[in-house]
Amino acid sequence: DVPGLSKAEKRKILEEKREKKKAETAVKKTKAKFTVDELLDKVEECLDSFNYDVAQKFCQRALELEPDNLRALEVSGSLLLEVGDGEKAKQCFGRAVELSPDEGFTKYMCLGQLLSGEEAVACYNKGIQVMVAQRQKQRTQVEGAAACDPDSQTVSSQEISSAYCSIAEIYLTDSCFEDSAEDKCLESLSRAIEECPTNPEAHLLMASYRLSKDSRDEAKQAIEKSLSLWLPDRRDAEEEEEEMEENVPEEPPLPYEQRVATSKILIELEMMSAAERVLAGLLVEDDEVVQVWYLLGWLHYLQGEDHKSVARENLQHALKVCYVLHTTTPMHP
Repeated sequence: DVPGLSKAEKRKILEEKREKKKAETAVKKTKAKFTVDELLDKVEECLDSFNYDVAQKFCQRALELEPDNLRALEVSGSLLLEVGDGEKAKQCFGRAVELSPDEGFTKYMCLGQLLSGEEAVACYNKGIQVMVAQRQKQRTQVEGAAACDPDSQTVSSQEISSAYCSIAEIYLTDSCFEDSAEDKCLESLSRAIEECPTNPEAHLLMASYRLSKDSRDEAKQAIEKSLSLWLPDRRDAEEEEEEMEENVPEEPPLPYEQRVATSKILIELEMMSAAERVLAGLLVEDDEVVQVWYLLGWLHYLQGEDHKSVARENLQHALKVCYVLHTTTPMHP
């Protein structure tokens, strides 16, 4: 019994202890009666319910049973990546690469996120090599009417294109000052678009590259192509807003961060109407992101005196959200 706590706080601590004990009991039961694959199935169930602590216990048990089980290493690495333990995730994916360097591309994509510079580029290139080989194998099996290997990963042009995008992004950011960085970036983006012309991320990054070269017309063409692949055609504003609120996609065509990046490029290119639509969609999805409110305010501020009052409202809302987030989220020194 901890002195000075209210009844509600004591009840909460007691409930947490009970939940922890239930989780530990569940894990102990697995020691005798579950195989590694069954344990990893349990991990995926836990991840679906965001129960990361229990998922980690199941992963640990799976690795205790079979330390070099490829699925266990990759699932554990993905979980560690999710909870922010990059070093341990790197160890898991690194071991998976040692055990099976020429099969399975996901480990290379994940490891590439944890590395930087040429190390990351080498990882993505190896992943692309594995994907291309796997895709050729799939095509050969289909042409020969052979049964596909149920354990092999299906490869899509979108995945290969995204890997090229990851390489291009490195040359746009971390390695932008290296020799031939511009040429390597453009080559990767060209391959990404050639591999999957309908990948909006590839055209978004091409727009960013063109802007970095101050080629505004080409940047505008690239960002318009990216938008055409995921942003609906302009309709009545009220009708569009109502539809967005009712139909927030479970898996948006571009991740949230990339849509924020899209809005920044649109503002820089003075494509204000399109930028406002992108930002409005982001707010429908999550209206507690300070950066989105700030960008909306900045967008209106740039449009002159007639927009100043709207700009002020959005910037004040950004401050309000910032204040709420900082007062409700524990601050760490």
